[in-house]
Amino acid sequence: IVGTQEEAPLAHFEEPLRLLAGAGSLEPLAREMFREARAHERDPRSSIIVAVAAVETAVKSTIAVLAPDTEWLLENTASPDVVRLIWRFLPTLRAMTPSREPDIPSTRLRTSLELAVQTRNKLVHGGRLSSKHRSLLNQPSLAALMSDFSDLLRIMDLNLGHGWAVEFLTDASKAEIVPARAARTPT
Repeated sequence: IVGTQEEAPLAHFEEPLRLLAGAGSLEPLAREMFREARAHERDPRSSIIVAVAAVETAVKSTIAVLAPDTEWLLENTASPDVVRLIWRFLPTLRAMTPSREPDIPSTRLRTSLELAVQTRNKLVHGGRLSSKHRSLLNQPSLAALMSDFSDLLRIMDLNLGHGWAVEFLTDASKAEIVPARAARTPT
């Protein structure tokens, strides 16, 4: 409904979206994969496998933009696991943020990603699922994982200079990342 209060929070995105559409921009592969993972939440195993692949794709794409010399290696060789890429390699790069320092996801998001990667690996390689890995397959845990992964993708967007992405972070991630950004931004 035009002119309602519900429309107002999204109104400031109208022009950037129009510009992207007019420029023929395609949806990033990681975002498309993540939407696919969300669409398959009724099959939690498939959802986790595709969601982890989406995060891996987003992280590698981000690193390839921030450090173009790494693009060929990231696309053509076995790279370190996504957890090491985010928490060990990403901090060494210059981001497209105002401070040029990358936004690094919280320990809470790291723990969530580590469990998901372990679960994905066990699912894909036929390993035995422990109770903690099986618990990720239930709907409330899967929904929480998808929320965490959405935040991980948005944090990669922030590192690429897309400040609008902060508006789509969960309150928990906003509380963890926004104060760190504000503390680093010169006044």
